[in-house]
Amino acid sequence: MTWQAILLSCLLLAGCATPPEPALETAPSSLKRDRHPAKPPRLKARPLGRRLLQLARTQLGRPYRYGGDHPEEGFDCSGLVFYLYRRLGVPVPRTAKEQFLKAHKVEVPRPGDLLFFRVGKGWHVGIYEGGGNFIHAPTSGGRVRRERLNHFWRRRFIGAGYLK
Repeated sequence: MTWQAILLSCLLLAGCATPPEPALETAPSSLKRDRHPAKPPRLKARPLGRRLLQLARTQLGRPYRYGGDHPEEGFDCSGLVFYLYRRLGVPVPRTAKEQFLKAHKVEVPRPGDLLFFRVGKGWHVGIYEGGGNFIHAPTSGGRVRRERLNHFWRRRFIGAGYLK
């Protein structure tokens, strides 16, 4: 095999190797190596998303509980989303996978949009806050919290959208 054929093979294989990182309305500076990155314009939240985000902030610190969908018992990730939308009078599915399937997909999330992730064999959902942060109920023993879209989450990101 000639070196040109090997190079061509490598280039073809590299094109399938890794999907691009998700587009966000602002990228966390900790993930950018360029000193002067081009920043996309900040997008305003949709009216329902703004209200959803305001309510989500009131739940910061609530305990995580698998299957939980109420402040007194605690929340899992999709239970938090389910509870918040229910408070706004919007019926939504209960699980993160069902929420993903029903969501209106967007390329660039706005504050209040939902971010979906695949973690192992499971699904995870959080509420985008803007500026590279999101609110979610992360794990057993944890609490509802604000978190950066760091390398861990970016690698597991599968899409963004909103429910209405």
